[in-house]
Amino acid sequence: PAPFIPKAIGRFLFDRIRDLRTIERFLEQTYSRREAFTEDLMHQIRGATLGNGGHAAFASILWSPPLRVAPLPEQQVNIGTERNQQEDFQHCLTRVSCDVLLVFGRDDPWCKPVFAKKMLKALDQREPDKVHRYLEIENAGHCPNHEAPQAVAHIVRSWVGSNDRRKQNLSFIDGNPEKRDKIIFQEEWGETAVAEQSVDDINVGIMDRVATAFI
Repeated sequence: PAPFIPKAIGRFLFDRIRDLRTIERFLEQTYSRREAFTEDLMHQIRGATLGNGGHAAFASILWSPPLRVAPLPEQQVNIGTERNQQEDFQHCLTRVSCDVLLVFGRDDPWCKPVFAKKMLKALDQREPDKVHRYLEIENAGHCPNHEAPQAVAHIVRSWVGSNDRRKQNLSFIDGNPEKRDKIIFQEEWGETAVAEQSVDDINVGIMDRVATAFI
């Protein structure tokens, strides 16, 4: 649990953030299409904050330290500094043993595709038989499961239903598994598309490089 003073500050911020006007501003920033979210959604989001313990959970998240995990015994080399004794998120990714599928909304202002690029570089350090792939959804922001439900359903259904998720055996795009085109979906509020990209396909701007240098 968060200490008293951070918890009190967290409560103040929590009440400001869950204000309906603030929620609307956040959604306007994070959604690619304004018509994709309604006042009902805003009230649903606020309603989720009204249960017991909501502000305490928010304060704990707000004041929690960055992820640090102790390295595996065989990775403990020259132990003597805190950096050597603990691993950050990127190093943890290199230890993930299962197949990994990254799905990002192209217009997400928070979890930008540049972060996927950084994650893919970490996942590339795993053994060659480990599978990791990256899909981008056009005209979708931070909540692609809500903005592009048909596209996300297609992605999840394909991934979960496959026993071999390598590119040559699983195609998210109809047709040739090696073909790197797009698949189009007609969502309630317009057209969206899904495309698979490699780490070299992801465009990174100057501001993206600055942002990822500190995260």
